[in-house]
Amino acid sequence: MKPVSKRRVLISAGVFATGALAYLSLSGAPLKVHVVTLLVQAVFLSSVSLVAWVLEASRKKQLLAFFLVAAFVAPFATYASCLVIRKIEFQPIYVLMDFLGLLIAATAFLSATWFVDRCYLLWSRRFGTEVSS
Repeated sequence: MKPVSKRRVLISAGVFATGALAYLSLSGAPLKVHVVTLLVQAVFLSSVSLVAWVLEASRKKQLLAFFLVAAFVAPFATYASCLVIRKIEFQPIYVLMDFLGLLIAATAFLSATWFVDRCYLLWSRRFGTEVSS
């Protein structure tokens, strides 16, 4: 297992907070929907981050782990959404939609975190700042 750097944890927290603020500012849903959505996303994205940063495996195994985490979280996310939004029923198509949405969210989240981390490293090397891995 690889050690997770404090820098990546802080960057991922900042990326999540930015995404959460954007979601809250653009969504007109009730508070309970926001709470469920943000909790599901926080659990999912932290799990995906651990798979990406801690798991010492090949890219194929990491990709398989991403799919398994999304496949595990998607039914719970759908069920929680159905409980909060009483107007929709629990249907398999909603699980598939949540699964695909979680994969897109994970891709965007990990890409943004990686991009900010690379920019920080380039900035630090350019201006001679101490960088910890």
